[in-house]
Amino acid sequence: MVVRLPIAFGTGMAHVDWMCEDPVDGAVCVVYLFGFRSHDMPLTQLIYASQPFGFDPAMLAGILLDARRYNARDDITGALIVRGDMYLQLLEGPKPKVEATYDRIIQDDRHVNPVRLMHREVQERMFPKWSMLDDPAQSWVWSIAEVRGGALERFSAGQEALKFFQRLAASRCDTAG
Repeated sequence: MVVRLPIAFGTGMAHVDWMCEDPVDGAVCVVYLFGFRSHDMPLTQLIYASQPFGFDPAMLAGILLDARRYNARDDITGALIVRGDMYLQLLEGPKPKVEATYDRIIQDDRHVNPVRLMHREVQERMFPKWSMLDDPAQSWVWSIAEVRGGALERFSAGQEALKFFQRLAASRCDTAG
């Protein structure tokens, strides 16, 4: 049986999963702490684009597995829009954790030519229920020709990318992963 309990401590909030089994030789209980979030810490949103190196479904599965594990641990949520020629990702959470995650991504050899498109403080998350939403690129994302033609270098690229993620969040508002 698993019991989820919200707990508050210090200036933060988390939840605990309490799992107990009752084997013949005695009780075994395991406690997992998830989702610590300091209420005093401002939220940061960062959007970047990069090019995949050797993109294939297995690589994407590895990236998503890593992202979901680290992001849940670090109180980061967001979304990844994927296409064979481009990753477009929004990360949101406590500033030090978002910055550390982005630093880890730019060192990851699965990403080539990362470009920071936007970095800002926000009051609330766009993807509060998603440790990392995976979404195949929709027709409203820049075309391959637009990316090759310099769409990521345009002054307005950050605002354009933000609009992509706002559409994605609106289309997924009642689901979580």
